[in-house]
Amino acid sequence: MNNQPGDGNNTLTASSSHQLHVLLAEDNLLLQQAMKIVLAQRGFKVSVVSNGRQAVDSLKQQQADIVLMAINMPVMDGVEATHAIRNFNQYTPIIAFTSYDETSMLQHIKGAGMNGFLSKYASPDHIYQTIIQYTSSIKQED
Repeated sequence: MNNQPGDGNNTLTASSSHQLHVLLAEDNLLLQQAMKIVLAQRGFKVSVVSNGRQAVDSLKQQQADIVLMAINMPVMDGVEATHAIRNFNQYTPIIAFTSYDETSMLQHIKGAGMNGFLSKYASPDHIYQTIIQYTSSIKQED
């Protein structure tokens, strides 16, 4: 069974041949915990790092299907981390995960090599739909 946006099935089943792996790069501990719950409830495997350097290192060690990348983080910010990731990985979607307004960030995130934008204030359904939109080419089967 394929889980597609708008099909009424907003969870990935445990029987999927490939459980989507989300790397969340976010330094706010409370938001990390909330996102882990939201993403796990939707059937995603979640890895969390607290800064851009850790995101780069994590992707060198283990592939993720998508990255939700905060912009302002200590050690290395999300833009710098995205530039570093794009030096060795051109394919994994990287989504800016930010409280900034999309219109003010769009040119900045596209220039960094990010694929899209997701507000930290987005609903769980919108977060799910965004992840599915950017990972739709990854086959999901029973």
